[in-house]
Amino acid sequence: MSFELPNKELQPQKDMRKVADYNMERRLEILRGQCLNISSTLMASLNLENKPIENVIKDLFNLAQKLFDEAIEREYLSYNGKEK
Repeated sequence: MSFELPNKELQPQKDMRKVADYNMERRLEILRGQCLNISSTLMASLNLENKPIENVIKDLFNLAQKLFDEAIEREYLSYNGKEK
């Protein structure tokens, strides 16, 4: 029995572009969740008792969307120096 190394051509090659795309997609999902959490926290600090709940919910998601858009515009995900 021989202990030869397997032929590298027969081994499946990992497509690093797919890995990078998946990582970026995952980071965007996390950022979106963070924006919603921050929006909820900010809205909770306001006195919204007299405002209809439908408007509060709409404002909550609008703020989360604005936070997300601003983070993307400012290239927040590239601040760690790994991706642009």
